[in-house]
Amino acid sequence: MTSESLDKLIEELKSPDPARSTLDIYEFIKEHRTMAVYQYNNFIKIFEDFFDELNAVIGLLNYSPKSNWPKHRSIQYSLYPETLKTLHCSFEIAINGYYYESVMLSRSVFETYLRMVFISCFPSDWESAFYDLKGRRRFDVTSLIRDHLKVDWHFIYRLMCKTSHSKSHYHLKKIIDRSKNPKQLIQLEYKGDKKVLQFAINCIMLDLALLFHTMMTLFEPDFDKLSDLKKMKSRLKKIDEALLDIIRANERSKFSAITNDILKIEKIMRVADLGKDWSGLA
Repeated sequence: MTSESLDKLIEELKSPDPARSTLDIYEFIKEHRTMAVYQYNNFIKIFEDFFDELNAVIGLLNYSPKSNWPKHRSIQYSLYPETLKTLHCSFEIAINGYYYESVMLSRSVFETYLRMVFISCFPSDWESAFYDLKGRRRFDVTSLIRDHLKVDWHFIYRLMCKTSHSKSHYHLKKIIDRSKNPKQLIQLEYKGDKKVLQFAINCIMLDLALLFHTMMTLFEPDFDKLSDLKKMKSRLKKIDEALLDIIRANERSKFSAITNDILKIEKIMRVADLGKDWSGLA
């Protein structure tokens, strides 16, 4: 088929009217956003304000002297812009009702945080945070959190992975439901689910806390070198403390305990960046 023939065929197949599915989806998003703004306004405002502060710091650090940075610091710094974009997209689509898709993006941000940690802990192998090199240390999330950092984060990462791996847990539930009710229709569904939305929110706030605290860990020494950052320093410390306390206040004890793990990893990164043995802190 020639390109002209294909164009003609497509023109014949295109409908003159708006797609019904798209209109219905946009109507759901509109209604869901209205609900989310009403019921989760505090979360939305906290995220938007604290995200804005983090983004401002990353922008201002462009103008800070970097002569005293360890060689791998610029690699960690360069990871922030795209990771912030992913985090904001996770936030945005959660508000739109795409809970599982939001968690998929949260997993990406979570893994990027761990890549930053890996680079501090193993600076000579920083390239392994991006691709495997023969004969070199590999970046592996499970090994890093279990064997090196020794934090009990497998539970949260496992849930993120199940969502990212074709929503396997969701599909299995649907299959079981249909086996009990064969007349249940198979169709595209958009519907609110507060439980899943809350999980997505927890992941988003965790990622924001991780990125913010890592920013403070890596770049706080630079704040006094730039007047704008120096003015923000006191407020940034308070935001960092607030984000950690939000995680600590979670009603699930395993999730709440993540705050202490974050503080432990901070100590590990600081010692590692001094070129010292950090293994005893894990």
